[in-house]
Amino acid sequence: MNKYIKNASVISIIAVIILNFYFLRSLLVMYPYNKLNYFKSFIKEEKINVEIPKEKSLDWYPLMNFYRAENFSEFINEDVDLGIYYTFGKFEGKHSDIFRKDSETYSSFYGAYVLKNNENNKYLIDDTKSLIVKDIIDILVYDYKYLVIRPLGYKKELNVEYNILIETKEEIFAELEINGLSHNFSGFNTNYIQYGTNGKYESNEFKKIKTYGKFIVEKPKKDIYIIYYIINNNKEVVERWGIK
Repeated sequence: MNKYIKNASVISIIAVIILNFYFLRSLLVMYPYNKLNYFKSFIKEEKINVEIPKEKSLDWYPLMNFYRAENFSEFINEDVDLGIYYTFGKFEGKHSDIFRKDSETYSSFYGAYVLKNNENNKYLIDDTKSLIVKDIIDILVYDYKYLVIRPLGYKKELNVEYNILIETKEEIFAELEINGLSHNFSGFNTNYIQYGTNGKYESNEFKKIKTYGKFIVEKPKKDIYIIYYIINNNKEVVERWGIK
């Protein structure tokens, strides 16, 4: 009897590994990659505490990933360091729901942007202590362009159109138009390691979609800003996220 139990257990473990291969590969690669990026970042050096509000109504990938954006200052032509926390839709089969047009987390992310302004200039906040919307949108464009959509094969210019619905001294809630991530598989790229492999044929890939974004800004230390953010196509989910 023990022999049969052992055999059944081994078969079950093998089946789980095979059925979840892409998900397990993502976890095994992203966990140490996140740690490596974090230990080399100004966030660890300055002991910045980042407590990202959890989004509990949708199903997300279990890790909150971290990326050290080394070339961000070149993108905005300002001496600003950037660290990006992010997660995306859960895995089902070979890939995350981030690629599925009918999923609740299609082309969706949430997390935090952490910035360090290395010069005494007006970045993110103007003379009236109001948020500079363009600076926040530039961060989103950088993130989506260089970390997400270009590595997936999108070669055209990326334009993010936005309409501000609510704006306060600490928060922006906006309607966004961006390129969705449903696309054709044309060859392996590094983003497939974390998101899984999209193999579905799409007649209209990277099609523009309407979605929503919320950005909540904190300044925990001098010259340090944390922008908590969420991008999702459900307006109510985005509106209530981050409210204590």
